[in-house]
Amino acid sequence: MRKELQRIEPKSVLKVAFFLGLVVCFIAALLYGVILKEIDQTDSLLHEGGNHLAEMTWAEVWVSAIVIALAGAVFYAIAGAFVAMMYNLIARHFGGVEMQVADKPDAEHLSHQSGSPTRI
Repeated sequence: MRKELQRIEPKSVLKVAFFLGLVVCFIAALLYGVILKEIDQTDSLLHEGGNHLAEMTWAEVWVSAIVIALAGAVFYAIAGAFVAMMYNLIARHFGGVEMQVADKPDAEHLSHQSGSPTRI
């Protein structure tokens, strides 16, 4: 069965993109802060001076990760909604993405055909 995706709701893309952006940016920012802090601590042991990231407390690393995650989530949400609106505009004029969808028989339907009762 062939289907065509003609419209994507920008509000739903906005919600999904915000959540994914929040999670991905938080993890990336936290890892980046931890790696930079550890590298700077190692570097400050080897050399005088340094980047002074080692002077950041762990609370500051966490707060920075949260702030970066919120900023990234807002960016990804706006970008995702914009892409959805652009897709809708283009799909209206040129047609949407065509997909082939197959109906998959559910387990309940198969069990009734075989004659065995379904127990829950």
